[in-house]
Amino acid sequence: MMLSCAAWTLLILPPTAVPLARVQAAATQPSAATGPAAVNGDKEERAGQAANYYSRGRYVEAALEFEGLWRDFPAEPRFLFNAAASRYAAGHYAHTVMYLGEYLGRSEIAGEDRKEAQAQLDEARNKVASVQVVVRLPAGASGEVTVVAQHVARGASDLRPELRTTTRPHADGKMAVVQLEPGSNWVVRAEGPGLTSEAQQIEVTRAAGQPVELRLTATAEPEAAKTEGPTREQGLRPATARALKIGFAAGGGAAAAVGVVVLAVGASQRGRLADCDTAVRGELACKQDLAAALRTRDAGAAVLGAGVGLLAGGLTWISGDLRKRRVAWLAEASVGALALIGGAAWLTISSNNFNKANTTAIDDWGTHYAAVGGSRGHAAAAGVFGLGAGLVGSAVTGLLVQRRRGGSATARVRVDGLFGAGRAGLVVSGRF
Repeated sequence: MMLSCAAWTLLILPPTAVPLARVQAAATQPSAATGPAAVNGDKEERAGQAANYYSRGRYVEAALEFEGLWRDFPAEPRFLFNAAASRYAAGHYAHTVMYLGEYLGRSEIAGEDRKEAQAQLDEARNKVASVQVVVRLPAGASGEVTVVAQHVARGASDLRPELRTTTRPHADGKMAVVQLEPGSNWVVRAEGPGLTSEAQQIEVTRAAGQPVELRLTATAEPEAAKTEGPTREQGLRPATARALKIGFAAGGGAAAAVGVVVLAVGASQRGRLADCDTAVRGELACKQDLAAALRTRDAGAAVLGAGVGLLAGGLTWISGDLRKRRVAWLAEASVGALALIGGAAWLTISSNNFNKANTTAIDDWGTHYAAVGGSRGHAAAAGVFGLGAGLVGSAVTGLLVQRRRGGSATARVRVDGLFGAGRAGLVVSGRF
């Protein structure tokens, strides 16, 4: 299979002989909103990286990148097609069948694109076995039931997302046909509104094309596990949340108050130096006192900014909604990181300018003081830097505490290692 691309022309051959699909022209559409805040690259940069992975034979990484692009830009089916191509090259034929089936289900896919995708789908279907999953439901159960198949990885770098298939009515309840690769192990379960089943591991041993049957029994979830309305914290004790809320509020308020006092002291010292007598005290002493006063004032501005950032973290704990808190902390961490970087750069530039001016010989102290005695930009930079530190500290603390001591039925997070020649790292997957 070949990858569909946008701003480049790329011919990629897979490791096995299959019919090649032609390079598709990408639809010209406005960019959709991005997904996770952790993804910083723009669309074409990420697509280029994915294509680079593919060309170097790193098919799993290419597939993960294209799958992320498809989630973020669902109006561009080229990413779904490329995810299917990458999964096929990696030997993940079940995902290929799922992705191409969804791709062909889109009405805008026509002409040669449809013909070649269909040919690829037929090729992939020859490499999978049909697993008929029958779900027995409790009396009176209704609503949509989904069969979820998760591949059992052979290694930490064998990363594959869940396959989710909607069921249809059956004499015993619900039924779905899932396409899985022979010679592989899968964990299969069923889920629906108020329903869940035990996960069963199945080894697909029959040849491709031969049906396999699996039966699951869905049961009603315990009342304690059901949630109504916004997802609330589970496992995180109210006393813990209250203590953190009070702690951040008190700590942030105290830091802000200290910052105001220190800032005022520094500003007062600076103001008294407007009439420093260089003839009596010496030019060097006046310059040193001015620098010390500005350092005190700027330290107060930084502490004030940090206090405001900590207060923001405390206010986030007011919400009892786990998801809203997580989104707020991610936003605070992003803004805080930008403020840290921008504030540090601003501080460096303004400090260099002041030091250069304050170490140069002067003719008149009043003129010198009017030129550099204010250094308001330096104070603002210190405040921005402190704000970033407070936001990052409060947001990271909140995320870690909620992750370790809290959670919800919908927060299923998996951390896997990613290892290979010249690379190592972690991949976090799940529902956030």
